[in-house]
Amino acid sequence: MIPLPKDYERIEGFLKDRSLTGSEASNLLYAARTRLGPPWHWREWKAARSQIIGSCCAECGTQEGIMTLQHTFRLPSLGDLVQKAKLESDYHDELVRQKEQIEAGAELSPRPCCPICAGTSIYFRKNTKTWMCISKKHGRACGHVFDTPGEVMAATPEEKRAVSQRKNAAWRALKGQRRDEWIREGILRWCEDMRRYLSLQDTETLCKRCAFLADKTRMKACLSCSLAFDATATVCPRCATERSKAASTADPDNSPDAPQDDVGRVGQA
Repeated sequence: MIPLPKDYERIEGFLKDRSLTGSEASNLLYAARTRLGPPWHWREWKAARSQIIGSCCAECGTQEGIMTLQHTFRLPSLGDLVQKAKLESDYHDELVRQKEQIEAGAELSPRPCCPICAGTSIYFRKNTKTWMCISKKHGRACGHVFDTPGEVMAATPEEKRAVSQRKNAAWRALKGQRRDEWIREGILRWCEDMRRYLSLQDTETLCKRCAFLADKTRMKACLSCSLAFDATATVCPRCATERSKAASTADPDNSPDAPQDDVGRVGQA
């Protein structure tokens, strides 16, 4: 019902044509949102609201007080949509592949090791003239004591630090390359959700109390007694208790407090 503002449409068109990067579009969108303000302050919003708002609350049924137009569809934040686009991309798979390539390209050299676990974290004990392994596997140290170390092809500490630096550089480069694409995808999804939000198709008329319950809590008001209870529940607890008491009063024989017959008690004994 309310058209998407021209500033938003222009940014969306730039992104679809790839005339702007995600970061550049994000800056333009921030400036446009700051200038336009929230949608419920727009002149078009107020005009459309006056046409579709009702005079009776859809939750509690009251016709007294001020009515509000409540959205049942919440507009997601742009940050959440960007994070969703990141999780749906192949970023992590690509990062793992690059890290595996860097590790496979590490330079290996002969190093002394533990003859049991082949770990290279060993040291010589001068007093006992033996070697001890302190290499950890699955969180536990090997602890093996031996006289003569073995030999294994492994990376030196300097090479391990160089591999770690190359991994960090690859992570920063890949994140920088993909970040604009995540922002682009997030903004495009945000524009689609904003169109749905501005269509006012997911709205209902609520009183002030029910609107507060819907916004600030996860509760709703009972149509019969106006008690606020969990929105996921199907029956009001107060009304259910009253109906149970009324049923017990109408049929006292089935009431749990009803006295038992003496013959019945003797027969049961």
